[in-house]
Amino acid sequence: MRPRRLRSPAWALLLLLGAAGGCAPGAPARPNVLLYVIDTLRADELGAYARSAHTPVMDRLASEGLVLEQALAHSSWTRSSMASILTGRLPARHGTEGRDDRLPARHGTEGRDDRLPALATLAELLGAAGYASVFVNANPNAAAFFGFDRGFDRVIELHGRSRPGRVQGDELVARSEEITARALEWLASAPRPFLLVALSVDPHYPYRRSSPAAGTLSAEGLRRMYRQEIAANDASLGELLRGLGPELDDTLVVLTSDHGEEFLEHGSFGHGRSLYEEVLRVPLILRYPRRIPAGRRAAPAATHVDLVPTILEVAGVEPPAELDGASLLGDPEGARPALASLDLDGVRLRSARLGPWKLIESPATGELAIFRLDRDPGERRPLAPGADPAAGEALARLAGALREGGGPGGERPAAALALPAELRETLESLGYAEPGAAPADPRPAETAAGGAGSNRGPHPSNEESSE
Repeated sequence: MRPRRLRSPAWALLLLLGAAGGCAPGAPARPNVLLYVIDTLRADELGAYARSAHTPVMDRLASEGLVLEQALAHSSWTRSSMASILTGRLPARHGTEGRDDRLPARHGTEGRDDRLPALATLAELLGAAGYASVFVNANPNAAAFFGFDRGFDRVIELHGRSRPGRVQGDELVARSEEITARALEWLASAPRPFLLVALSVDPHYPYRRSSPAAGTLSAEGLRRMYRQEIAANDASLGELLRGLGPELDDTLVVLTSDHGEEFLEHGSFGHGRSLYEEVLRVPLILRYPRRIPAGRRAAPAATHVDLVPTILEVAGVEPPAELDGASLLGDPEGARPALASLDLDGVRLRSARLGPWKLIESPATGELAIFRLDRDPGERRPLAPGADPAAGEALARLAGALREGGGPGGERPAAALALPAELRETLESLGYAEPGAAPADPRPAETAAGGAGSNRGPHPSNEESSE
């Protein structure tokens, strides 16, 4: 894959530090790594990305590290995105896209190291370099049942029944406070260096910190509830960072989200239904003062597949040749489109973004929509390539990138997963249906009436569309 050239002052300084050896005097030979993923967190809900937002812990983390201003997920639902985050591979390469898919098991070896599988996870790669590892996980879509325990020394699954008797909605998924408590408990006796991956679900619907009557809230009201969850998760993250004490400066902290959330921007609520920016644009912040100067921001697009090579570079571990991303701390040549795909419950979409241009395609119907985001950030006015030469040129380039990068194709073969009852109940508590069924619509009745799934094709469904 052709690397990218990033010429901002921040990248130049990072490159200079890397050439000088990277680590300050007294730095550990290998840093600890904390990869903290907040489920369903939009980038524009952080103060570091939108001044109107207030997330003091995450904002301080941003002020002390590097903010990737245009970070993008490769899918709009958890399992596919987490697979890309942990493997550095695009969805078409790791194949974990549908509700019945699992992260592929070990299947042979490739290249330099006979100890590693062909599709190695971050935990396997760092484990081979001597890292102790744990995955503290509150989302059942990234459960060990689906293969996400690969390479970790320990997996702490904080979802499922916690009390006997009748199932209660607040017991099926742990809050971020429990993530922090269990992570600190593990850290108290874990060997160093460590890899700690945490996946919290506080901002995921249903919002458990308030209980309004069903059907009484507008999209604005739901977003207020969403922000309460984000504020609580922000505070819990702060407790975890404080718990690291002096080790914080010896730890590469990576904060991101698996995907964003729609609040009726294109006629729907939730995620896993479209590939618009509100579900693909995520926060991405890196803090490691021994290598990354504070207060830096970078505008070029970054993606989830860039995380594994970036973490490996800071850890001094040679990355496998087959990774789809590139380190965010280098000075790569050229630019490449950011690809995303969705193959879930009959919705098959793929997208490519490069600079201001964004293409969304429906492989099943052949429909295409091309947008120019600097003039139409809400993706409401798809352009006519025949009438706009620049749009036609962009469409040709991005369509070629989609063909090269793969994505959802024909009908997905039916699979029969015998889900454990506890896991099924937990998935249903988050609004997910059983495998093979359409997802439950979590919206209140008054907003659901607007047409769930009206944005399943590549074109927006509102009146401002130029269709």
